[in-house]
This record gives sequence, C-alpha cells and structure tokens, in this order.
Amino acid sequence: MDSALVLFAFLFHCLNVATAAPVNPELQEMKSNVIDIAKELSLRLENIIQTSIGPKFSPPSDELNGLSSIMAVLEECTNQISDNFDEAKKIKVDISSLMDSMSEWSEKHCGEQPSTQAENQTSRRFSITESMQAVTRLKHFLLLLQNNSDQLEIC
Repeated sequence: MDSALVLFAFLFHCLNVATAAPVNPELQEMKSNVIDIAKELSLRLENIIQTSIGPKFSPPSDELNGLSSIMAVLEECTNQISDNFDEAKKIKVDISSLMDSMSEWSEKHCGEQPSTQAENQTSRRFSITESMQAVTRLKHFLLLLQNNSDQLEIC
C-alpha cells in the first residue's frame, strides 16, 4: 500500500514536470535584457545619490501592475529629470532602452502598445530637487522591478 502511494506521488510529479508550460524564449530574452539594463542603471543612480549634496528623499511606494504601469512610472521619471541634471542624457537613454524592450515585446504579444502619457518637458520648470526625487524614485522602482520581473509577463 505504501509503495503504491509513493509510486503514485512519483508519477504525479513526473506528469507535472513533463506538462509544464514551455518557456517563451522571446519573453526570457526581454526579461533578461530589462533586468541587465535595470541593474546597470540602478548602480549609476546609486552613485549619483551617494555623491549628491543636499536633502535625501524617500521614494513613493510604486506598485508593479504589469507592463503598462511599469512603463508609465518610467515615463514619469524620465519627464521629471531635468536635461541639465548630471548624467541626465545617459539615464534617459537607459530608460528609453528599457521601454523599447518592453514596448517591442508588448506589441508582439499583448496586441497593443502600452500607452504612456508623455509630458511636454519644455513647458515645465525643473529643479535639481525635483530631479533628485525622480532619481531616487527611479532607483527604488528599478530594484522593485528586478525583484518582481514576473510582472513583465502581464499585459
């Protein structure tokens, strides 16, 4: 009786492993690309935060609710970082690369491109303080994204 139960459990486990959903190579490539860029950008942002003088900020608690929410936060952070801020150009290029990877995958697999609400940057007045808040928020958001990369699968 005990051996039959053990055999049944073993066969059930083998069946579950054999019928697991195949891993989508495009999804894995996109996730890997996003995570790599996010790690590199996080390190750069950490350096900026540590070497900056002035007030330190607590980031807002952003939530990950799939690609559209991730892209919306990234777009918002991009819009809040002044072009006059140190390393702004490189930060914005990295964010653009992240968004391009996610957008390309979304167009192919989700049926439509997630909408982002771009803001006219020329009409805003920037301050170093606002840019530092955005950098701090972005750094914490990228760490959250790295730890919850499964959210990239949700359209």
